Amino acid sequence: MTDAVPAFAPILRAPGEGLRNAAFGERLLRIRGAETAGRFALWEEPVPPGWGPPLHVHGREDEFFQVLEGRLRFRCADRVW
Repeated sequence: MTDAVPAFAPILRAPGEGLRNAAFGERLLRIRGAETAGRFALWEEPVPPGWGPPLHVHGREDEFFQVLEGRLRFRCADRVW
């Protein structure tokens, strides 16, 4: 027997909607993991020039970025984009 995956409805948010959080800098939690049974979370976060997340590895999660304005440099293994 396999574990049943709980169903949930689509989440629609207007621009600027979400939960404001300042725990690690200003961010807008657009979709919380609690709203998707822990499957997905999404936040918007302004990143000043020259800043960004430190180099790190995820062992269980995927991570992706959508740059809304400006440019970011990404490193994956030995490649830099």
